[in-house]
Amino acid sequence: MRPRIAHANLLAQTYVLDGNRARSREILEPLLAGLDTKSKLPHPALAVSILMLATSYQEDDNNEACVATLDKWRPALEASSPIVAKYNARRLRGYALEGLERFDEAEQDARAALEYAVENFGAAELDTVELRLLHGRVLSRMGRLAPAREELERGIPELEKLDPQSDLSDDRLALAQVMHELGDDTAARPLAERALADVTQRGAKAGSIAYARAVMASTITRTDPARARELLDAAIAAWTAAPKDWKTELAAARAARTKLGKPRRQ
Repeated sequence: MRPRIAHANLLAQTYVLDGNRARSREILEPLLAGLDTKSKLPHPALAVSILMLATSYQEDDNNEACVATLDKWRPALEASSPIVAKYNARRLRGYALEGLERFDEAEQDARAALEYAVENFGAAELDTVELRLLHGRVLSRMGRLAPAREELERGIPELEKLDPQSDLSDDRLALAQVMHELGDDTAARPLAERALADVTQRGAKAGSIAYARAVMASTITRTDPARARELLDAAIAAWTAAPKDWKTELAAARAARTKLGKPRRQ
């Protein structure tokens, strides 16, 4: 049975990478059917199957199903593979919870996975640095500005060095928002400007570009209110088309736009 599980995991991973996540689930779900979710798994390779199944949901932007899968199988993972339970599952769960905006829970998982990574892999490894940035982003959304700034200011240049092609737009936006809330728009503005240029150039989703515009607008409300109005108007228009996913951000952008008022007549 072990070779069959390993082959299925490899095949499912191939389908995930190719974008056919539904097919990967068709392969993985029969392997797990009927197993006790609260007891030790009959084969260690099944822990990888569970991770792959959860990953397939996350790659489909179904973070709820990703978290539900990991929570369902947590007792079995803890009994079967402590490394997977303490690191891989919590890492994946942290990213999914960030997407669900369940930031308190995401912070716990990100911190636990980061501590494990630092202790076992080293602080300078790529996975460790990416977890540090995840932790910083989540902290920033929780309003914990000082530790968020520390994680992001450390992680951004480290990831640039390790992987120059990596997409750091979300991290720069998080740090820009932190610096803005700390009252330092001089530091926040170039971060937001860079992030906005990056998400626009790579053709990110409209909602993500709108978020970058809103953060950029927050950094220039005093120095360039006319441009701030334009950015907020564009963000509001984009979010209005998809209010379900961006309700909080849309409300904040509308409030900020109201404060700016109408442009002065020339």
